[in-house]
Amino acid sequence: HAPLLLIDLEGKLVNINRAFGQAFGVDEKPAMGASLFEVAGGALNVPVMRELLSELPPSAPARDGLEIPLVTPKGERTFLLRTNKTFRPGNGSETTLVTLVDITDRITAATLAKRRSLLIASMSEALLGLDASFRVEEWNPAAERLLGWTADEVRGKPTNEFLKTAMSANDRAANIEELRRGKTVRSHNRLQTKHGHWVDVEFSTMPVIEDG
Repeated sequence: HAPLLLIDLEGKLVNINRAFGQAFGVDEKPAMGASLFEVAGGALNVPVMRELLSELPPSAPARDGLEIPLVTPKGERTFLLRTNKTFRPGNGSETTLVTLVDITDRITAATLAKRRSLLIASMSEALLGLDASFRVEEWNPAAERLLGWTADEVRGKPTNEFLKTAMSANDRAANIEELRRGKTVRSHNRLQTKHGHWVDVEFSTMPVIEDG
């Protein structure tokens, strides 16, 4: 569950959920009635929060979310901040519900994926990424220049469907067995390009096991 906190018209805590307490190291009972900007060692006392909550309830609620970095006991994390106008049960007074969705890992994964794509695209060596069935998943620009096929032409296809090699069936089977054992295979080979030319290549093949 995402960290939630409910604040009154003076910016004081009316309620927090367990997720907020765990994320920011806050005990619920002592925090009640304290200013939003004083709890968690002032972790929420940042300019973006102050500007957004300068008017309570906010005249322009952040329903779609606003990215904001906050310091937690686990270090700096990036949250998607949402605010909504609510009414306090019992007396019907106006309150503001603040939701903080931790998107740090999501951003980190996206950043790593982008860096990986840029690295692959900038390589001067041809790179072929294959799945367990030897179907093409990655095919960088250098592979396009060397072999003639574009990534769109070969993605999802088994390499033996379009790429002819001078390697014997026995050598190919031996290489596949080495890969299944988790070993890197290095060899010389001849490949036929899309346009029918043969090119001599030195290749290095290694298995990559992703988490999960």
